[in-house]
Amino acid sequence: MSQGMDGLRVYCFTITAVAAERIEFGLQPGAQLRGAIYNALLGHFCSETGFEQTEGHQDRCPVCWLLATENKNNERGRDLPRPFLLQPPLKVSVEIGDSFQFEMRFIGRRAFSTFNFVIRALEAAGKTGVGFQRGRFYVTNVDCIHPFTDQQVALLANRRMSKPPDIAVTHVDVLNRALSLASMTNLSIDFLTPMRIGEDKHLAHNPDLGVLLRRLVERCQALAEHYGEPASPLDWRSIYLQMSELGGRIQCIRDETHWLDVYSGSRRRGTSSPIGGLVGKATWTGKNLHMTLPYLLWGEVVHVGKSIVKGNGWYRLEIH
Repeated sequence: MSQGMDGLRVYCFTITAVAAERIEFGLQPGAQLRGAIYNALLGHFCSETGFEQTEGHQDRCPVCWLLATENKNNERGRDLPRPFLLQPPLKVSVEIGDSFQFEMRFIGRRAFSTFNFVIRALEAAGKTGVGFQRGRFYVTNVDCIHPFTDQQVALLANRRMSKPPDIAVTHVDVLNRALSLASMTNLSIDFLTPMRIGEDKHLAHNPDLGVLLRRLVERCQALAEHYGEPASPLDWRSIYLQMSELGGRIQCIRDETHWLDVYSGSRRRGTSSPIGGLVGKATWTGKNLHMTLPYLLWGEVVHVGKSIVKGNGWYRLEIH
């Protein structure tokens, strides 16, 4: 696996909140939750409110850099992969007094440094409300976690926040995890939130491991280039071709997936856009299946596909 992933660090935090009013999220809670955090961050913590589009603003304002990373000279498009993502609650609604949980993940040390801004914005969003009826909530627990180990550090106690420890998912963690699972014969992927990926301008409406691996390699390369330690494009090309070949030879033996249509609205623009995708579970078997694990495990951590910042592209691996 490319040494370009060596410098990438992903920081994971679990947030537990309680509904002060009934919250109606809808089919993709991450879209509403991300919108509430986005608005609170801009409203409370933008360092130069009103100048978001001016030259160099993102370099000076950590909040706008986190939310709308751009580079007009980027070869693959102006928008860069966001260094922040959500793993949303899987409840479409929450009753008064009930708790719900979600994760926030920060990619790279610079994103990690914005943690306190995001937590304070989340508290402000709770007072404003979230979802279709703007149901209010309050945060009860914030924990720093490592998804591959038992590490968990509570950060919120007596309404006071502690400084988060430097616990992150690294390339070494991913490779060690892959090694511990290398004896597997079958692999299942449970697509928990819409997986919106495709190829040649066509969305994949069926689970295609080759397409998934190609999009994963591209995402890993983009994240490594911008938030880690860039490797040679030739190395990445070699990996891309290897994963593509593997994905084409590994057989899908069970498909329990379906397409979920979801739309995300923008109050500012007065429009909505499709963010639906594939959900459900699929199972594969084949020779050298273990060789795909490093990228599939990275995908568990950083998601893949469109609308990742809204919680899309979240899946869980099941090894048999």
